[in-house]
Amino acid sequence: MRRGKNKKSAAFVTVETIYGGGSFAVELIKHICAESSVRGREISQHISPDLARAVLGGASYLATAKKLERFSRANYLFDLSVRAAVCALVQKEQTEGKLSVCKNFTIADIVNARMFGLEWRGNIRSIEKFSRTVWLDHDRKVEIVPDVVAFLDMGVPTAKLQIERLLDPSNSDSLLKQVDSATGEQIVDFFSRIDLSLQRRLFLEEVSKLPNYIVLDAELSPTYNARLVLDRVEALFL
Repeated sequence: MRRGKNKKSAAFVTVETIYGGGSFAVELIKHICAESSVRGREISQHISPDLARAVLGGASYLATAKKLERFSRANYLFDLSVRAAVCALVQKEQTEGKLSVCKNFTIADIVNARMFGLEWRGNIRSIEKFSRTVWLDHDRKVEIVPDVVAFLDMGVPTAKLQIERLLDPSNSDSLLKQVDSATGEQIVDFFSRIDLSLQRRLFLEEVSKLPNYIVLDAELSPTYNARLVLDRVEALFL
């Protein structure tokens, strides 16, 4: 959250990762919260109900458009509506001096837009910025910006295995068991190794442009990675 040059009393952390890494990111966030409690800092976590979770929850009509060959306005606006709600909570927590952490934020949108061959400008960028703007009253507003962005880097083979698990019909939460409410057809949401490799490269490019980021190895323990993240956050308070 933007605060000028005053010493920080709160911080907002986002955890980003490629497709297939969602469960790893959620686990990392849980460990960040646990480690933060050990260090005596109050923290709130926000596991946003992204599109995949929404589909598993019954909103299968959203999944029909999630294909890499075209940009889906419905999917994008769904993500941003969730983000607006998260930002309102984060703004309140910041005023209370708390730490906040969530999975996937602006960098994920930039990367996804680039994967579709779109430039991060115009309406796409403006709407995303609007979703992060919290109005305090008629004349005052604040733009929510992460203080630390943690990219959980994982190998493409590992990510691919996680996606295949979701596609495995023997799993109770398999995407193959989800049915499109409009057509009655089963949903198959699949990303190739080439897609994942491109997404990973774009994530690394984008986070390297940020003033305060950390790249974590998903092969390391979430406890260790959580400590690295919080060490970076605590440096903000020095």
